[in-house]
Amino acid sequence: MKTGGCGSAFSSGCGCGSGMGCVSGLDAFEGKGVSYCAVCDGFFYRKKNVVVLGSGAYALSEAKELLPLAAQVSICTLGEEPKVEIPAEYAVEKEKIVAVEGDDHV
Repeated sequence: MKTGGCGSAFSSGCGCGSGMGCVSGLDAFEGKGVSYCAVCDGFFYRKKNVVVLGSGAYALSEAKELLPLAAQVSICTLGEEPKVEIPAEYAVEKEKIVAVEGDDHV
């Protein structure tokens, strides 16, 4: 991911919604490291560093689903202040993500 410091192995577009285009390149990596459903796809990210995009309750809910599976779960708020209280188990990055980049996958 191209950011000011929110890089991890996997990016989940949980706070944006599929096809909304809130981050350049996000749609190109759907199914290649970008997912919109932690319940459906969480097992793909076992023991990986995971980034959930969003600042609200839905992003936190998705992060909670991923916490038992992932090595680390970070929440990137896309430049916004969190709209919910985020527990200490999660790293929080408030920087805006400019683009998602990669060769075959994120």
